[in-house]
Amino acid sequence: MSMDTAVWHWGSEVVRMAALVGILVPLYGCAEKVEGMVPKPSAPIFDKLIVPGTRIGPVALDMNERELFSALGDPQKSTIDERGPTVYYYSDFHVWVDRGRVSQIVTTDTEFTTPDQINVGASDLSVRAKLGPPDRVDRDSASSRFVSYCYKPGIYFEFDRGQLFKIYVWRPGGCK
Repeated sequence: MSMDTAVWHWGSEVVRMAALVGILVPLYGCAEKVEGMVPKPSAPIFDKLIVPGTRIGPVALDMNERELFSALGDPQKSTIDERGPTVYYYSDFHVWVDRGRVSQIVTTDTEFTTPDQINVGASDLSVRAKLGPPDRVDRDSASSRFVSYCYKPGIYFEFDRGQLFKIYVWRPGGCK
């Protein structure tokens, strides 16, 4: 192979690699932005973090029943919700399982916190100051005590007289 041919061959390989990178990098960026995808941890993460649209501590959305049992063991009790899912009650969590997969997680434990340092006991003012206005506000028609804020990234807060008492995590976009 002559020097001219070797340089041309090496140059064409560089062009092919550049083209491949030019195609794959934008595709990778698009995959990161697909709305509604819930990245499930490969194994339970035993921390006290609330990740909107993903998990509360070791309980992740889309875990199957075997994974839930492996992470938390036997619940204190369980019930069939009027909407159909089974609700498992643990000391730190209420976990909704629909069609064999975790669909919603709730905590009333003050130890669990969001990346914005929001936990049970926070004021409604601090939640709005940290997250901005909610995507939806629900008010209890029977009492002015209860107000709930829904945020599209997959988190819902329930307040009693302005104090946060329940934090829900569900799939992103769940505010209807």
